Amino acid sequence: MRTLFRSFALLIALCLPVAAAQNDLIGAYRSIQASLETARTSLRPDPRRALAQVQAAENTFRRVGDQLSGTLSSGATSALKNAQLAVSRSSSADFGAQSGQIKAILERGMFETYFAVFANTAQAGRYAVALGQALKLSPATQADLSASTRSGNQTRARAILESAIAQIIGQALNSARDNTGNRAIAFAGISRAANHFLIVQDSPRVGEVSVASFSSAIESLAANDTPGFQQAVSSLSAQI
Repeated sequence: MRTLFRSFALLIALCLPVAAAQNDLIGAYRSIQASLETARTSLRPDPRRALAQVQAAENTFRRVGDQLSGTLSSGATSALKNAQLAVSRSSSADFGAQSGQIKAILERGMFETYFAVFANTAQAGRYAVALGQALKLSPATQADLSASTRSGNQTRARAILESAIAQIIGQALNSARDNTGNRAIAFAGISRAANHFLIVQDSPRVGEVSVASFSSAIESLAANDTPGFQQAVSSLSAQI
């Protein structure tokens, strides 16, 4: 667990802007998400099927990997390899962390592409819908995002998405903090928070949160330092 998230911290620290991607990034995201979900549900009863699904996700990613920055593409490639290792070990926790990171990297790609093509209302509209679905925005919030896209209000659109992601991070941190007695749930919570932080790490709306803060929390959990983990998570929550 400790090694896994040192790699995650390095990915965030070196994260570069995403190159403008083509529309098939949306289709690839949906296909990869479906493959990873099938792999998750097959992990224990049918590991061969789970492995085949991760490999299918890997093949799909190869078609769009060059549309992301080198660092993000490399990070997703590594996470896909690590997801296969998690399947071979039947580790649901590690698989969840890796698949979450893969999805977050692709969501970061769509997030950056959305704003890169914002002047193209039709194209930006597709990304607005895709991001809304990925982040599970409420119908009202999705409508607000779509309206902001059509009107060309990039500031409002960014605020909607970053606020939604900050809320996801906060909820994940709460889950991690409230379930310190169950390391699997706590790990899932801090992983989800860290993965979504990747998407908005450059935004002032996430406060003073840093990569080091997530690393500290993960290190404490890996070391079975419950008080240290609770303190680190509480500090993160206070800054979101």
